[in-house]
Amino acid sequence: MPRVEWDAVGARVFEAGVNRGMLYVGSDPGVAWNGLTKVSEVPVGGTAKEVYRDGDKIINLVSLEEYSATIEAFSAPKAFDPCSGILNLAPGLFACEQPRKKFGFSYRTLIGDDVRGLYGAYLIHLVYNVTAKSPEFLNETRSDRPNVRPRTWSITTEPLYGVWPKPTSHFMIDTREYAPADIQVVEDTLYGTSTTDPRMLTATELGLLVEVEIGSGV
Repeated sequence: MPRVEWDAVGARVFEAGVNRGMLYVGSDPGVAWNGLTKVSEVPVGGTAKEVYRDGDKIINLVSLEEYSATIEAFSAPKAFDPCSGILNLAPGLFACEQPRKKFGFSYRTLIGDDVRGLYGAYLIHLVYNVTAKSPEFLNETRSDRPNVRPRTWSITTEPLYGVWPKPTSHFMIDTREYAPADIQVVEDTLYGTSTTDPRMLTATELGLLVEVEIGSGV
């Protein structure tokens, strides 16, 4: 086995950027999330609790970890209104602070290296059973220093039960690990084609992609 080599050509990998945000509400066709600027993944849980016996630590018990995040964007699709508690009562009339719908969400994060640059590959993130919290938003008078403020939604999720090995709501597809034809099938499903509407992948379809059983939670 050769000696370890640091910073070899092609091994300086980094991840940056977010794009191709998609929103999926119920059985409606997915829509593009234009104006997306940031997705900050903030998992909750996963904290360790030390257990001692006779003065000695015998184990660290780690709590369950769940996906949560914040979505930052300059705007949200019209289809997102019911997910942020806005109900359309009549053309041009909306009721706020209403019960919020759950939704699905997908986005890409770019993977680069020192050979191919930033656009060499990417991760496709799939997030299921999402609930958004309505954001705070500051409305202020115009001035000689105009400022376009993005909105930030905190989101939480419910895991897909029946998924192995542990229920989860967040999956990632690494395009470096699959043939271009397989990624094309995934993207045709998520983004639609000239003859099909965009929709979220099911857990069964994800399992077919990797040829393993990951459950049928969706």
